[in-house]
Amino acid sequence: MRYLGLSWGVMGLLFAVSCPDPDGRGDAESQRAALGEPCTVNTDCEVGLLCTDQVCADPNMPDDQANSVNDAGASTTQTTVADAGNPSTDTSVHDAGSGLPQPQDPYDSDVRPWLLSVVNGGTDSAELFKIDTETGEYISLCLLGVNKFYTSTTFGINGVLYASNSTDHTIEILDPCSCDLVSLGETGYGTLPGITANGVKEDQLYGIETTNDLLLELSTETGSGTPVGELGLNFTTSGTTWSNDIAGLYALNGDNDMLYTLDLLNGNATEAVQLDADFHYVGIEWNPYDSNLYACTNGSGGLGTSPTDNFHADDPAPGLSKLYKINPDTGHAEFINSLPGACNNLAAPWTAVHCVDVIDVIRPDDSSGGETADAGHSGAVNINN
Repeated sequence: MRYLGLSWGVMGLLFAVSCPDPDGRGDAESQRAALGEPCTVNTDCEVGLLCTDQVCADPNMPDDQANSVNDAGASTTQTTVADAGNPSTDTSVHDAGSGLPQPQDPYDSDVRPWLLSVVNGGTDSAELFKIDTETGEYISLCLLGVNKFYTSTTFGINGVLYASNSTDHTIEILDPCSCDLVSLGETGYGTLPGITANGVKEDQLYGIETTNDLLLELSTETGSGTPVGELGLNFTTSGTTWSNDIAGLYALNGDNDMLYTLDLLNGNATEAVQLDADFHYVGIEWNPYDSNLYACTNGSGGLGTSPTDNFHADDPAPGLSKLYKINPDTGHAEFINSLPGACNNLAAPWTAVHCVDVIDVIRPDDSSGGETADAGHSGAVNINN
């Protein structure tokens, strides 16, 4: 069992050693750009600033002050948190984050975009997988060594991978290099099927709580939750993700297959678009590396990979978990590939993760997605609960 009760000092050493950082991003915290200095992505800037038109800007700065910063080299475009989380403004939902960086490859990296997902093992160990976003092929990275039930995973903008443990109602740090776990503490709330990065604050995550239908802020130090406000709707199986495209949160409700935006000030959910796929469990993640929105769900007839008679008529892979690329303007869910187990979580990196980047899912001499290096054949255990 790799469930560790480590001090923060030891934990920091663990991540520094197990996840080497040859690109030099490990010291990014002390090297981050100040207000008005150039940037490429949000994590280039000091905590609390957003990278707006390649300049670090304060999202809450009044316009007159913003203009004075602009005279020193900053952008005139100011996307406020209040506007970003309120789709009732005149700006369309998908264009709300146009002031944020929209490059095809924000990290100037030749690494293929990827996602991580924890497959729950039922009575056996949960397992961490790397998924190629283009082909949907996957490969097992490591075993967590516990049989807890995980409902959501996410990378924070600080580069740390977090997991929502619904068995213990805790937030945990999951080392993607070794699958070692560190518990931050109890959330103080019920089931959290969706946690995601806070695109502005490194010391917080966002989470959806479905017992009372709340949007929460979660501490990355203690795991404890603080309510932002009520969603205003009944969310069942669901997930949420930060997206730079709207400078705010998307949420997917498996009860009605509807994509919502969430108000960052009061938690209120507003319909964005009806999706054309059938969701049960929900994993959803906006990927900073390719600026695409992805979602996964488990088999339409059950929770694992065993077929049943109760299939959705348009299910592209009956009885199997599925990975989709979501168009948040039209609601079209483009089927990419089937996935192992019962997919209910996805996580995309905001920084380089060398130990994961170097593991190829697709063979280097076959970028078409034909042969894979042990991809898609890890023997992940299906859940039965």
